[in-house]
Amino acid sequence: MNSKQQQLRGLIQRYRSLGIIKGNELLLSPKDALLFANDLKAIDISIMGVDGWHFVDKSKGWIVQDLTVEFGVDEDILQMENASEKSVEQVTKFLEQLEERIDFVSFILDIPSSWEIV
Repeated sequence: MNSKQQQLRGLIQRYRSLGIIKGNELLLSPKDALLFANDLKAIDISIMGVDGWHFVDKSKGWIVQDLTVEFGVDEDILQMENASEKSVEQVTKFLEQLEERIDFVSFILDIPSSWEIV
């Protein structure tokens, strides 16, 4: 396991207590996701996209992905030398404009598929 993978695993562990694991995804409140995005930028990991989630029945803990709320970072940005910084800028703008009905978001990270992080 390389250093960046270890750093990411540490971040996931830290944020795990603030969110929910659904399948292989870490769902965070939009507020916590903003903090997580900045921590990803600090370890030079780009965010490729964002998915929105909301409660269907909060009393039962039923959560579904909201297919009307998704965002993909521009491909040109992901090719830049400072991709992590620029991707976080785009994601931050998106998160700041989310509708109140969105309880959680998850990120699609630009990492090798072989990394086991959740």
